[in-house]
Amino acid sequence: MRSAAQLPNGLAGRLAPLAGDAWSGRELWAPCFRTDVAGTTGAGDCTIAGFIQGLLLQLGPEAAMTGAVAVGACSVERLGATDGIVPWDRVQERIRSGWDRLPVGRSMEGWRWEEQAGIWIGPADRQG
Repeated sequence: MRSAAQLPNGLAGRLAPLAGDAWSGRELWAPCFRTDVAGTTGAGDCTIAGFIQGLLLQLGPEAAMTGAVAVGACSVERLGATDGIVPWDRVQERIRSGWDRLPVGRSMEGWRWEEQAGIWIGPADRQG
């Protein structure tokens, strides 16, 4: 594995959120989007790739997490590890269209739902 100093073209610097304060002390939960699951191979890797894309685009925590789980959700709609990958703008269009999220399936006592972001904010969240 390469160190951050060895990444090409200043990639490490681009991954660091510009607004570090927006990320510090956050406790957030992004529920999965509703899909018809065809296969789960690569779903975690796709979710992480979506999160990295959010970092590269300098999105805040809520938007980066939402994008990540949306990319993961797209990936499970096809059988192969990469067959469900679609362009970022299509993922964002689907989110904006009101894509339903799955229920959490556990008690969220102390957490509050942020409707606009589609994110649960935890009791220990410093911004919540």
